[in-house]
Amino acid sequence: LGNYCKITDVEARTLSDMVRKDILPAASRFARELAENAAAKNAVLPSASGYETETVKIISELTDRVYRNVCALEKKIVSAREIGDSAKASLFYKDEVIKVMEELRADINKLETTVSSDYWPYPTYSEMLFGIK
Repeated sequence: LGNYCKITDVEARTLSDMVRKDILPAASRFARELAENAAAKNAVLPSASGYETETVKIISELTDRVYRNVCALEKKIVSAREIGDSAKASLFYKDEVIKVMEELRADINKLETTVSSDYWPYPTYSEMLFGIK
């Protein structure tokens, strides 16, 4: 049980680190570029930026959820580490920490399909399945 707690803790902290250092900044950069493109298009032809505007909206909603969940995950990690009993801690990791990790991953998967691969910091599923460039 102690080993399970240790491994799950490392996975949770790694996910938090990846989200904060790579995924959120990448999504933010892509959204900024789309917003700039939308503004430029609208300056020439009002209401011509449907794709850019809708995609920025989707990315903003997803990044807000990802940010809220990564904050929740970090709080759960702290709580789990404070539990002295391995049996109780393992249940907390299973029921609380992994639950937030799964929610986070679901939104990250949606972001991955929305953010341009030019910005995405990791190989996409298709790149892993069919070969990395």
